[in-house]
Amino acid sequence: MGTHSRIQSFKYAFEGLLTIIKEEANFRVHICLAIIVIIAGIIFKIPRTDWLAVAICIISVLIAEIFNTCIENVLDMLTTEYNPRVKKVKDMAAAAVLLVTVLSVAVGLLIFIPRIF
Repeated sequence: MGTHSRIQSFKYAFEGLLTIIKEEANFRVHICLAIIVIIAGIIFKIPRTDWLAVAICIISVLIAEIFNTCIENVLDMLTTEYNPRVKKVKDMAAAAVLLVTVLSVAVGLLIFIPRIF
């Protein structure tokens, strides 16, 4: 892979990121919550290991949301009619986002509750 191809790959990746930011409200909600958590981390001066956990949680939620959106978009391209199997797949993709989000909230509570009280 040449230098031009690598640069193009990064360009496409950033275009995808801008697209999901512009078009997906849930992704923007996750970004806003991530910013709030980062500000809280700065205010409470959380240690480096906690920052690592926060970063992993934030990125995991965002990645899960991106994959969920991709799955939904592909399935919407394949059919416009209601299909119970399509619904099942979309629901499972949404469940992945839910699970990562619940885990992230639990990690956040473990990190921030002791500092708040």
